[in-house]
Amino acid sequence: MSTHKGTLLDRPAVYPAADRVHRLVAGGSELGVQLARALDVPLRDYLRELVPAPQSHPNAHRLRLARAVETYLHSYGDADVDATCDHLLRVPVIQQADHASLLLDAETFLHNYLFHVACREAGVTVALVNQCTTVSCLVRRTPVLGPTFLRSRGGLFGVYPFSKTVLKNSSFCGLPGPLEMAFEPLEGTRHDVASDPVLGPLIGLKAPDAPTAYRMANNEIWAGLDLDHGVRRVQIDEAVVSECVALHVEDPASPVFALLFDPAVRDAFLRAKRHLVADPSNLAVNNASPTSCGCARAAACTRWCSPARARVHSGPWRRTARRFRYPWSRPPSPPPSARACCTPTGSWPTSCAACCPASSRSAAPASRTMSRCTGGCS
Repeated sequence: MSTHKGTLLDRPAVYPAADRVHRLVAGGSELGVQLARALDVPLRDYLRELVPAPQSHPNAHRLRLARAVETYLHSYGDADVDATCDHLLRVPVIQQADHASLLLDAETFLHNYLFHVACREAGVTVALVNQCTTVSCLVRRTPVLGPTFLRSRGGLFGVYPFSKTVLKNSSFCGLPGPLEMAFEPLEGTRHDVASDPVLGPLIGLKAPDAPTAYRMANNEIWAGLDLDHGVRRVQIDEAVVSECVALHVEDPASPVFALLFDPAVRDAFLRAKRHLVADPSNLAVNNASPTSCGCARAAACTRWCSPARARVHSGPWRRTARRFRYPWSRPPSPPPSARACCTPTGSWPTSCAACCPASSRSAAPASRTMSRCTGGCS
């Protein structure tokens, strides 16, 4: 996709389904109204408007997210951690369209490139990208689909040499490590991987876990692209979400704390969720039965049981964070529900066993933060 004037980015889009959009508008659809506003907008202008103008006064919730990102990036030895966190405080936008995948996947690359263009056109220098690493390794069997399979070069490749049984029973972040990329041709694919200028250098890439491996590989792929590297792509994953939730649970004033430990708030949330799912006018929500498992409480409470993790207290952006004080002078003690649910060991299976009968827990493997519970402990 060219980025020069007069090309695709600057021409008004010709949307083949425009008639459907107009029918949605006529039917009173809010989605139709939103789509109609963008019908005649050049792609460059549309992408620029996706990124808001920098803000000068972040709220406390965004500060928690910045702390979680800081912890994550420091764990990887990332450069310019302070600049990334400062950017997030001022421009709270993260591209979250991707499951765990390599940038060699066409859809993943398109998401990242369009977000890169949006950031560049908006004049920001950091493009923060999140990949969902808790996705199942085998999403579909026929045709095969999952984060460890790559459709490229007119064929199919297995990034890691695991059996479908192992993949079916694992989430991406739970794959047993250490891992080494192989890119084995599958389904009759005939391609010389070793001589491939992109795949070849990735063969043998070793990492302690799958999210780290994909982060390393994507950084290498992105660095080799002929584009404006004045916008720095920074990839994070669900470990940031886990850390951010833990920070919320530490603060009784947090809405997440109330959602987990206040029965009235939890019930109100479930009522709203059931209404949303049951509303026939909302076709974007999965029609699954809305349940909330008590294991979510136990997962969050492992924060209280596990040994304290090192905190990073340096960096100029944290001067902003110091303006926000928690309503206590010492580290808070676990809430009663946390003390009742968790055990001193801090191990997730033990914590889950403390609040869930054995019959309510499925045998499926857990992700890094959540056990698959059938809801018997809710």
